[in-house]
Amino acid sequence: MHISPATEPLEGLINVYEIETGSSDILVQAKHKKKQIPVSGTMLKYRPGGRA
Repeated sequence: MHISPATEPLEGLINVYEIETGSSDILVQAKHKKKQIPVSGTMLKYRPGGRA
């Protein structure tokens, strides 16, 4: 799974991560603060700075 942050944050608070899977591409919006979002049964921890 490859995760890459968008070039520009939305409204300075939200980072958009593009998750590339074997079947399809999924766009996930995560707030700047730590948050867990379920994706295909996997919990991904999003942190500020574009690290997942």
